[in-house]
Amino acid sequence: MDGTAVKEIKAIVEQNNVIEIDGQKFAPRSYGIVRNVDHENTIKLTTLGSLAEFVKDNPQKLDLEGAIIVIDADFTVKLLGRPCEQDKTRTHFAYAENPVKPFQFGKHYDSEAFSIALKTLFVDDDQARDLWETASTIQIDEGVTFVDNGTSQRIIVQKGTSAASKDAKTIPSLTLLRPYRIFTECVQPESPFLVRLKGDRETGASVALYETDGGKWQVEAFGIIAAKLKEYGLELPIYY
Repeated sequence: MDGTAVKEIKAIVEQNNVIEIDGQKFAPRSYGIVRNVDHENTIKLTTLGSLAEFVKDNPQKLDLEGAIIVIDADFTVKLLGRPCEQDKTRTHFAYAENPVKPFQFGKHYDSEAFSIALKTLFVDDDQARDLWETASTIQIDEGVTFVDNGTSQRIIVQKGTSAASKDAKTIPSLTLLRPYRIFTECVQPESPFLVRLKGDRETGASVALYETDGGKWQVEAFGIIAAKLKEYGLELPIYY
C-alpha cells in the first residue's frame, strides 16, 4: 500500500472518529462539540396529546428545567432541554410528528382518485361535499368541452350525437377547503384553492387543486397547534 493511500485512509478515520473528554463528545478534525449523536434516544410520538402526557408524566426523569417546545416549519413539535453551557445547543428529548400524508396540491388526480382523496384527506364539510358530488360523477364517454369564465368551470360531456345527450356539470373555479395538514386532533385551517380541470376521452377527466393564500394558513396553523398543547395542560414555553 503506497503512502498516498495510507494518508487517505488516515484522513477518513480522523473525519469520522468521535472522542469523548469529561463526558463531552468531540470531532477531533474540527474539535467541535458533537451534539445529538445518539438519535435513537430521541422519543418519537405521533400526537400532541401523547407529547403533552410525556412531558407531564416525565417517565424517564428528564431534567426539564429550562426546557422549551419548538414547532418546526413542517409542524413537527420538539421537546428540547435547556442550553448546554459549552455551546448553548439543546438536547433533543422527544418530538411529535404528524403521521398523516397530505394531499398533493398542484397534481392532477383522475376523478375517482380525487373523489377518494376528498373523502379521506379533507374535513367533510359542505364545500368538500359539493365538490365531491360533481367530481365523482364526471365520466367522459365520447368527448368533453371545458368552459372557464373565471368564477366556475362548466364541463360539457358529449354522450351521443344529439344536443339532449350532452351532460353539463359546473365546478367552482375557487373553493374553500380544510385539508388535513396538521395533527388530526386540531381544527384544520381553512384556505382557498383554485380548482383546475382537464381531460379527454383517452385519459378521462382529472382534477387538481392549487393553494392560493400565499401560506397564510401556516401562520394560523402554528397558533392552533400551540393552543392545543396548552389545552392539554403543557406549561413549557412554546416557540414557532
